[in-house]
Amino acid sequence: MNTNDVLFKGKTMLSTIDYARTCGVSPAYPDSSVAEVIGALVDEIERRQQDHRDFTSRLGFGDDISEPAASLSDMVDPIEAAFSEQRDHWECPQFCELCGERLASTRCPECHGSGCNAPACEASGAYAECEYCAGVGWVHDGCVENTYADLAAEVEKLHGTVDSFRALAETYKSNAAQLPEPHGPVTQAFEAAARDILAIIDGTDQ
Repeated sequence: MNTNDVLFKGKTMLSTIDYARTCGVSPAYPDSSVAEVIGALVDEIERRQQDHRDFTSRLGFGDDISEPAASLSDMVDPIEAAFSEQRDHWECPQFCELCGERLASTRCPECHGSGCNAPACEASGAYAECEYCAGVGWVHDGCVENTYADLAAEVEKLHGTVDSFRALAETYKSNAAQLPEPHGPVTQAFEAAARDILAIIDGTDQ
């Protein structure tokens, strides 16, 4: 007999007792204490069922309204697997995607390690990464004074500087071709330096 059957039979017994008393007939049970015990059991079962639904709903295992709530035995394996994976990788090093430095073993104070920008996710209905840690969930040990957004802005600024230099070098090369030959030593040295820098930027300096 499952919990729902017990609950149904308990409520049926209570209804029978109440009906018998209303009709002035002695209920087919020893005394009124039986009804109190049954009532307490029914209340306890309903409370436990509600606690179970709250638990499964918060963990994504069904709320018993829009979808059936999973049983405890059904939830054991996935929950144990999630905890096991977390334990297995708790000490694994995390590295900054921007500079390659190792991250501290402390979670991001903004997203608490989830990597998710909760307000943005709720507003848009889609995933949005935490701006403080760029979705990594860990605090950056090497750039504790800067957020990932700050670092990304610095990288973007550096890329802009590189692009400007490349354009300047290309412009100089075009103008230098119009200078009378032979070029002076200063011009030749500048051209050589420009070629070296462009080779480094383009990755052809090996």
